[in-house]
Amino acid sequence: MISQTAEYALRAVVCLAARPLTPLTTKQLAEMTKVPSEYLSKVMQVLVRENLVSSRPGKTGGFSLVDVPSAISMWRVIEAIDPPSQTELYPLDIQGYGSPVRLLNQRLARLNAMVREACAEITIQDLVS
Repeated sequence: MISQTAEYALRAVVCLAARPLTPLTTKQLAEMTKVPSEYLSKVMQVLVRENLVSSRPGKTGGFSLVDVPSAISMWRVIEAIDPPSQTELYPLDIQGYGSPVRLLNQRLARLNAMVREACAEITIQDLVS
């Protein structure tokens, strides 16, 4: 239910939260998270664009969290990487396809909602302490 890219983003955010006073480079984060550096670089740019992480260039630069870890939920990070599709937000009316598919759709929608709710309750601080 959570993509590998979202997991990578969560790993990076947790590492940044664990070292709040020290900006971390992509190389440092890649070593800490065991994520390929080139791929992680793209993930970090998304997190910057979504205003979860700031980036400072230069010799003493690196990535830092924009907000305190207790103010960032797991869901916020996941949503930044994998925005929910319209189908997930507004399940299709597929009654014409027969009840087995309709029931499956309803249950999948409930599972997605449960995952969202659970991840929204867990902060990055919860994952660090």
